[in-house]
Amino acid sequence: MPNKSQIRHQTSSRIDTFRNGSGSDEEEPTVTTTTPPPSGHLPVSDGGSRITRLDHYLAPMTTTANSVIKAIESRRPDQTGTRLNLLLFLCQGHFLAGTGAPLFAEPIYATPAGVHIDADPDEPAADMNNRQLGFVGYTLHRYADMTDADLLSLVQVSSAWQLAARAEDDPRIEWAWLTDWFRRPAERHGKPTAEETADFAARRKARTGG
Repeated sequence: MPNKSQIRHQTSSRIDTFRNGSGSDEEEPTVTTTTPPPSGHLPVSDGGSRITRLDHYLAPMTTTANSVIKAIESRRPDQTGTRLNLLLFLCQGHFLAGTGAPLFAEPIYATPAGVHIDADPDEPAADMNNRQLGFVGYTLHRYADMTDADLLSLVQVSSAWQLAARAEDDPRIEWAWLTDWFRRPAERHGKPTAEETADFAARRKARTGG
């Protein structure tokens, strides 16, 4: 009988959302990795550009949003629920871009206040492997000191959030959209494009009045 982690991994693989256009359960192709994971957690590759067959089998098992929240709180306590959801969005995006697999299985929804994830606070936190924890640590190092307004602006400027926000009947953010956003060249170079910077500044000005 499969254990819970195997069931979660199989379910998350069916949930979303690397569409091949056929709707079939064909084996997914190898994934080009353009955003490097944190130091010490680099994928095994066949020359630095594609994840190998070995790495396919070494891919991390999907965990839960509550497990990621516990990992965040152990490093940065006293985060508000709104900030935790925004940080989950960023953790998921970087993990998808770096590994080709989701960090947690629960869907993310675009909301006027940012994003919402149905994390179950009563669910016991699962152990996370070093790669998963490495991405959480990288995300916190990069974003956890930002203000609430700047975090929200950073999420809402993303094409992933904007695509979902336009779909009033189903504002779920698809993993493919997150992957594309976090693999864009500007993200790889660690800085936004001129258009993204202008949009970011306009959103901050609208919230702060200056």
